[in-house]
Order: sequence, then structure tokens, then C-alpha cells
Amino acid sequence: MRRLNNPERGASAVLVAILMVTLLGFSALAIDLNALWWDKQELQNGADASALAIATDCAHGACSTATNQVTAGRLTKGNKQDANATVDRIDLTEAHRVTVTVASLRDHWLAPVLGIDASTVQAAASAVWGGIGGATTLPLILSQCEFERTVLDSPTGIVRVSGKTLDDTTGCRLGQTPHFVPGGFGWLTTDGSGVCKASLSVDDWANSSTGNTTPKGCPDDLLKKTLAPGNEVLVPLFDEARGTGAGATYHVAGYAALKITAFCLTNSVASPDTKCTGSERWLEGRFVTYVATDAVRGDVPDHFGTVTISLDR
Repeated sequence: MRRLNNPERGASAVLVAILMVTLLGFSALAIDLNALWWDKQELQNGADASALAIATDCAHGACSTATNQVTAGRLTKGNKQDANATVDRIDLTEAHRVTVTVASLRDHWLAPVLGIDASTVQAAASAVWGGIGGATTLPLILSQCEFERTVLDSPTGIVRVSGKTLDDTTGCRLGQTPHFVPGGFGWLTTDGSGVCKASLSVDDWANSSTGNTTPKGCPDDLLKKTLAPGNEVLVPLFDEARGTGAGATYHVAGYAALKITAFCLTNSVASPDTKCTGSERWLEGRFVTYVATDAVRGDVPDHFGTVTISLDR
């Protein structure tokens, strides 16, 4: 019996093999590149967290090489699902700035058919820190003298800041002679109608809000929530006051943070279990170190225990 010879015999197998390699190549692009993208996102999260944490430590004077490595390693691995990440470099050569570079080695699933077994993924983040040069806060300002009469972060350093006029017993003669500072704290005019905020910068002269009541735009519930005992509140400090009544102004010296323990602002705005009667007005708390993430960094001579940090890509 005569056998028929077909010259195209086996051609389909070769074609399938070629197409299979092509298919695997495109699969590698889709699957492995997606895995690389995911690795990059996780590494970036770790780099961001590491840079911010180290900036916070450095801002508070705890900026050692060993501590920085531990912090970056913990946060880099903690933000990676498989913990496959290393810290390549922590750069602190520039003042008040840290750059963290992290990396990971990704073994590919399908790319080896194209001769690519693994790829290195890197991410970097920079964070800066410094004194607070400006911020948006409650329309409230405290006397720098009150800050200087206490010990920062002292568990027993609770101070009651009165809204009444200070006298010689405080030693706070910061107003124009022969005037005294008009109270240990004062209310400020707000940024606008219905807004319980005041945006100021160091060296500004802030306008006072007249009267013995809270400013317009500051509802009682908002003040009670913001000033709830235990909350840490960023406040501007003044070192000089001018004028009286509607024309009074305060010179902004810097920013401090008060951890609230109690308050009496009006008869209806007081901390729980606080009896607030008549014209009695005061804030009570401890001045504490504080890190802000939404303030403006500035070249200020005195931080008053507060700093601001931010990412700087």
C-alpha cells in the first residue's frame, strides 16, 4: 500500500509552539508586570512611612543611625505583604531632610520564558521637618509667658490659663507700657463667616475677637469636641499685645500644643463635671511636644516643642 507523504505534516505543532511562546510572553507582560506594579506600591508605602517616622524622631532629637535602621526596616517590611523588602539607604546629609530608599527582588512566574527570571524594584521617599511657621487652628491664642512658666511634657505641669487680665504676680508684662497682657488667652477673629478657624503665621499681628463670648462661627458642640479633655490642641502663642477692645492685636511668636484637662469658656461651653459660672473663663492643660502634618514649615527661632513634618517627593 502506498503511503502518502504530506510536506505540511507537523507544521501545526511548530506553529502552536511559536504561538505558545508568544502567548506566554504577553502573559508575562500582564501578570508579572502587574506583580511588579503591586510591589512598587507596597514599597512606596513603606518608604513614605519610614521617611515620616524618621523625620519625627529626628525632629525630637532621637536621630541615631541604629534607631533609624530599625524603624525603616520595621515599616518597610510591615508594608510588604510578603515582607520581602530591604532598606538600601537612609540619607540624612541635607539638614532637616531624610531620604529613604528601599528595594525588593521579585521572582517572575512567566517572564523566564523570555529570559527574565527576576527584577529588582525600588522606591524612595523624602520627608522634611522643622519649626511651625504658620498653621490653621482654633481662633484662640495663648500667652508665651504661660508656656514659659511650665515644664514641657511634665505630668504634673498642669497650668490653668485665665482669660482675665494678668497682673504683676505673673511676671508677664508683655504689653505696651504701662499695659499688661490682656489675659492668658484670647479669642481671635476667624477666617470668615461660619468658619471656626484662624490662619496665621509667625510674626503676624492677629486681630482679637471682642467680648467675653466665643467667636461667631464657633458652635458650642464643635468647641466641646475639639477641646475635650485628653485632646492635644495646636495653638499660637503671643509675646506682645497692643490696644484694647476691637482694636486689640496679638503678636504671634510661635506655636505650642496644649493637652487639655479641663476648660471653662462660657456657661454652656465647659468640660464635663466643670462648673462654669459668671464671667469665669479659663483653659487647663499641659504643654506637650507635638508633631503637625498640616502646618507650614518655617525658619523660626523657637519651636516651643512643636514641629511639622511632611513628605517632599
